Amino acid sequence: MVKCISLLAPGPHVFLLVLEIGRLTPEEKETLELIRKGFGKNSEKFTIILLTKGDTLEHTKVSVEEYIENSEDSFKKLISDCGGRYHVFNNFDKQSRSQVSELIRKIDTIVKDNGGRCYTNEMLEEAEAAIQKEVERILKEKEEEMKREREELERKHEEEMKAMTKRLEEEKKKLQQERDQKLKEMEENIKKEREERKKEKEMREEENRKWKNEEELHRQNLKTQLEMLDKQIHSEKEEKKSVNKELEESREEMKRKQEAWEKERSEWWEKQRQEDEQKQEKQQIKLENLEEMYKQEIEKHEKKRKEEDQKRREEEKKERNQLEENYKIRVEKLKKMHEDEARKRAEEFNDFKVNKNKEFAAQKEEHEKKIKDKDEKYDLLKALAEHTEKQKREKHQAEIKDVIKCLSKKRGNVKKIQELLTKHEDQMKIAKNQEEKENLQKIHETEISELIQKLLDEVETSSCSIL
Repeated sequence: MVKCISLLAPGPHVFLLVLEIGRLTPEEKETLELIRKGFGKNSEKFTIILLTKGDTLEHTKVSVEEYIENSEDSFKKLISDCGGRYHVFNNFDKQSRSQVSELIRKIDTIVKDNGGRCYTNEMLEEAEAAIQKEVERILKEKEEEMKREREELERKHEEEMKAMTKRLEEEKKKLQQERDQKLKEMEENIKKEREERKKEKEMREEENRKWKNEEELHRQNLKTQLEMLDKQIHSEKEEKKSVNKELEESREEMKRKQEAWEKERSEWWEKQRQEDEQKQEKQQIKLENLEEMYKQEIEKHEKKRKEEDQKRREEEKKERNQLEENYKIRVEKLKKMHEDEARKRAEEFNDFKVNKNKEFAAQKEEHEKKIKDKDEKYDLLKALAEHTEKQKREKHQAEIKDVIKCLSKKRGNVKKIQELLTKHEDQMKIAKNQEEKENLQKIHETEISELIQKLLDEVETSSCSIL
């Protein structure tokens, strides 16, 4: 009982009083009173009556309300004292799970009505106080061990936090490297495009110089030829006072060719300039597009970097919080494990149990003393009874002797008595134990009395009698 109270501390949330439907026995009627005596007043507020064999009501087609209404006053009072709380179990109902669920629901209602408190009384409070005292003592003894375990948990927690930070930093560094690599490739593409433009420009300028040089040579040749024709024409004018018509036509033809060539070259250079401008414009657009893409990529990477940093900070915060939560849970579990272990040890041995065991030992000693006194009285009464029986037997034997003297006047009577006594002696010799001897003794006394009475009846004139 002491162990049960220790294990029950600080107290139960509900008492299930299990009764079978049918006629209540006196013991069952006193059950609630026994609970009150054992656990104190107000325990009925935490009690629910569980009635079994509800199927018997179904067979008789009687509802549980009708059964309670028609029951004895003591049963009605029992239900009333428990706040009208009861539940019926049908022993043959295959849907027993629903019955249990309904019972649990009613139990939860009781717990809720009682504010979630467990039932307690002076004995349970005393037990709980003793257990808590023992728990504190045990925890104090294990304080150094618990400190080492907490330090080990803190060390592991720090390692996990460092590993998380290192992993996140490596991920960030890897992403930054990937972004830098992509931007570097774009920069190289822009640089390459610029170098190609520069190279093309140099090539064009070189070609233009070459063409200009050739044009200049061609122009000089034409000029030289014209000058030579002019000189020839001038010379002929001086000599002949007239100019050869063919020479003038040649000169005019050459002038036309020169003008046509100049025009052609001018048009070609204009076309070339336009093509160069278009080409440069395209290249400029391409370069500007590359630079714009590069700029957008930088902005995109910067935006993405900020988003990733934000996301990473949130993930880091979340993971850090999770690690902190896990750490707290492990610390709580460790603490609870030690407290549970300490409580288990405390429940097995605590001041309450020691005190109660001392009380029970004292009660046991007193009880044993009372039993010893009763045994001594019993032995005395037994000895007195045996002494009284012995006196009765001696008195009876004396009476038999007197009767024998009275009956010895007739020889045949003495012989009958001697034969009976001899028979009795033989039977007593083969008796196996004291109990059998005592039974034979009673039988023998009865047989002797009957024989003596018979002989006395035969002696009509005798004055002897049996007292």
